[in-house]
Amino acid sequence: MKFNYEKYIAPTCALATFIVYLFTLAPGVLQIDSGELAAVQATLGVAHPTGYPLFTLTGFIWSKIFSFGSVIFRLNVLAAIFVAAGNYFFVRSALEILTYRALPKPQVSPKTKKKEAVPVPARLSAGPLNLIAAAAGLGFIAFSGTYWAQSTGVEVYSLHILLLNAILFFTLRAWLAPVSTPKSWIIVSVLLALGFSNHMTTLLITPGIAILFVIRNRITARSLKTAGVMAGAFIAILALMYSYLPLRSSMHPALNWGNTHIGEYFWRHITGQQYQVWMFSSGKAASKNLDLFFRNFPKEFSAIGIGFMVAGMLYGFLRNRTLTFFLLLNSVVTVAYAVNYNIKDIEPYFLLAFISCAMFMVLGLQWVFDFVEAFRQKPALGSIAFGLPVFMIWINFSAVDQSENYMYTDYTREALNSVEENAVIFTPQWDVFVSSAYYFQQVEGLRKDVLIIDRHLLRRSWYYDQLARLHPEVMEPVQPEIKAFREAVMPFERQQKYNGVLIQQRFVTLITAIIAKNYKERPFYIAEEVLQQDLTREGGDVQLPPGATLLPQKYFYRVIAEDTVQYYPMETGYEVDIRFPEKEHLFSRMIKVSVIGVLSNRLAYEMAYGKKEEAKQIWAVLHELDPKLQAPPGME
Repeated sequence: MKFNYEKYIAPTCALATFIVYLFTLAPGVLQIDSGELAAVQATLGVAHPTGYPLFTLTGFIWSKIFSFGSVIFRLNVLAAIFVAAGNYFFVRSALEILTYRALPKPQVSPKTKKKEAVPVPARLSAGPLNLIAAAAGLGFIAFSGTYWAQSTGVEVYSLHILLLNAILFFTLRAWLAPVSTPKSWIIVSVLLALGFSNHMTTLLITPGIAILFVIRNRITARSLKTAGVMAGAFIAILALMYSYLPLRSSMHPALNWGNTHIGEYFWRHITGQQYQVWMFSSGKAASKNLDLFFRNFPKEFSAIGIGFMVAGMLYGFLRNRTLTFFLLLNSVVTVAYAVNYNIKDIEPYFLLAFISCAMFMVLGLQWVFDFVEAFRQKPALGSIAFGLPVFMIWINFSAVDQSENYMYTDYTREALNSVEENAVIFTPQWDVFVSSAYYFQQVEGLRKDVLIIDRHLLRRSWYYDQLARLHPEVMEPVQPEIKAFREAVMPFERQQKYNGVLIQQRFVTLITAIIAKNYKERPFYIAEEVLQQDLTREGGDVQLPPGATLLPQKYFYRVIAEDTVQYYPMETGYEVDIRFPEKEHLFSRMIKVSVIGVLSNRLAYEMAYGKKEEAKQIWAVLHELDPKLQAPPGME
């Protein structure tokens, strides 16, 4: 019995890439939204816009079925599985493209004077070189920087990769089938609905799909009926998936972003209204992101990959212009959209473009096999192409490796444990602390007595309900100020005419009231960034109430009464037990700058009270964090 290599090549590739992904998997939380998303998955909460119901539900089920390791580690493993499963569909898509052949052109009937058939591709069995091209070509995308990075930890883009590749495969199969059936296109619409229920940028692949559908089926009564069924299936599944948000929100989980059980809040949430201010915000932002895309593209795929991509575009144009146009359209639409979104973590928004370009790289590899006589004579020679995935692993491994990344876990644990019981922490550190703390507090139960208030989220009316659920005793004293702020900000959230000056005045009054009505009742801490961005500049959003001052501690400043003149010792030890990476990056610098800022002020505090031994200990920590720091007088 002959072994069917084509049947097993895609699952083998998926398994092989998954094994590699395990070596770069993060052991804990990562930056930005990782902690929040993991907490939402584990507790069945409601995530930040657009809610990601499919991602939440799959993560919850996975985390309950399996019990190995910590919850965050299990969810990180799921991210690797999502990306590896996406690789399975990528290989299947490549084989669909590599093994089609055009049927003979239709003949005009002498009786009806009409064409007897529409010329469509037909699928052939894959030869050895087709299999090698698909498997080896996968390495360009599977081990490219941004794509690979999505497999290292919790993020919605891991599931997005799986769904994009699945949509691409079933679209190609529907287009390339000898007979176009409604069922094959309905499957595409179902997958599109699942894609939209995970990430709204699934929209970017729909123009190409629509064009393929019309070209293949033309505009007839039959095709319009099929399109109607597709639309119905799409809407039904999308409505079912997004019904999770209001249903779960109405149960008031601990993490309930957006109060989506309220109609107007639900609509703003699923449309991502709060992020629309960053869309098409300026030509400068678009130019910066476009430059970023072209500068990073060679780092993603290497010069070798780009060479194969160019060859693949030319080869694809000769083989099937429609499919080549489809892949190019995916890339152009994606880049045109993404460059106009002014956020710092923009790279994952280019994923559809990366996938489409990688398909050209597969075609380029196949072109080499078809062009070089030696490969046609001895297909086994094509196995040298498997050096390409190894090469991609070599150039990108260190950049994506998160296997020793404990920085966010360490910093979050250290920061939470540095404050006294029933403390309030006022901070804007979403990317490195607030999001991670959601996971540790709500899933692992670490320091649930501490209330963390995100400075930026205070501008959202729904956020006060979440704070009140977590710690009602902190928010109860400021209910009048909350009511006044909500009245002012509601027209803005509804995109009606609003008074910006009034919003700002009431926002500052509210923050001042939160501090003033709590700092004498419980330990109240403020982050370094608040000091630098607000308290030390005129017109900042945060003002200390009269009679209050700041006492530098280890990671935060404690708000105390100004007339207190006695010396306050450090509430915890001086050592900073954070495992920073050897190679500094944006987020490690962010944490270091914050820690150094607080400790530098603590050093000055110790010296002002003549505490030389304590000052020496702090200076030793500061010097270890940044050897370039200049020693203050007396510390040389």
